[in-house]
Amino acid sequence: MVEEKGERQQPKPAPSVAVYLIVGVPALAGVMALIAALSMWIAELPASLIVATLALSAVIFSYLGATVLWRFLAVRGPAHEHPEVPELSDAMSKTIQLAVTVQGVVLGLIFAFLRDRAATITVQVGAVSLVVGVILGLLLYTLVSYEVSAPGCLVMAGLLSNFTVWSAGYGLTCLVTSLFAHPFAIK
Repeated sequence: MVEEKGERQQPKPAPSVAVYLIVGVPALAGVMALIAALSMWIAELPASLIVATLALSAVIFSYLGATVLWRFLAVRGPAHEHPEVPELSDAMSKTIQLAVTVQGVVLGLIFAFLRDRAATITVQVGAVSLVVGVILGLLLYTLVSYEVSAPGCLVMAGLLSNFTVWSAGYGLTCLVTSLFAHPFAIK
């Protein structure tokens, strides 16, 4: 310990379990997405699905880098007050409402454009990803409508929010890569 002007500085507290979850879960998800893309390449699945999965991995690792940077800046920045619980719950619920709505609209458009035609595997995976995003979003909306008060609740809400957004992003990326791989598939 370092002494300054007769005062003893307290050692920095060890990172909490929440910090490990916030960094560890995305790191694991990013590695899993990379392994999935490699498996798809070995199985000779469509390039559009492989590209979408690699894009998901890149987004997850970008998030991970941003999280580490954010944590670094938050620890070294000026002290500030956290928003009150009702404000945080309200903000999260509005964000999740938007995510669920966008995914639902895109799902409706997929079915409207496909009609009786068979969807490519990439479109099918994208649609399933959007459905998962809607389900996760509805679960998260239900949870945050009660309250986000304890640090554990905040971490859980953050992780569910990330999975909802990643699911939406993966579904949309699958659709876009499918359109580029098969530009005349949807007429």
